[in-house]
Amino acid sequence: MPVQYYFENAARQFIAELKRISIMEDLISLSDHNSARKKHWDINEQELPEKNGIACPKCGTEMLDVDPVEVVESKGYPMKWTRCPNCGLRRKRIL
Repeated sequence: MPVQYYFENAARQFIAELKRISIMEDLISLSDHNSARKKHWDINEQELPEKNGIACPKCGTEMLDVDPVEVVESKGYPMKWTRCPNCGLRRKRIL
């Protein structure tokens, strides 16, 4: 085979490798993605519980809404889960 063929083939492979590298530079690894998402959720979970002005029936500490956005329906009433940060008691409260 002529020498020119080898140079053209090598050039094609080199260009293909450059394209692959440039595509990969735009992508992140799965572990980097998961790390970033874990940090996102860790920050958001710290902000989630909100005081609701209700005293815990067990110890008297102000209770927190477990998830301020989630609303569940029980016995025909919209409710939220609430918990005590002091003793860990969990109950549903009617909205």
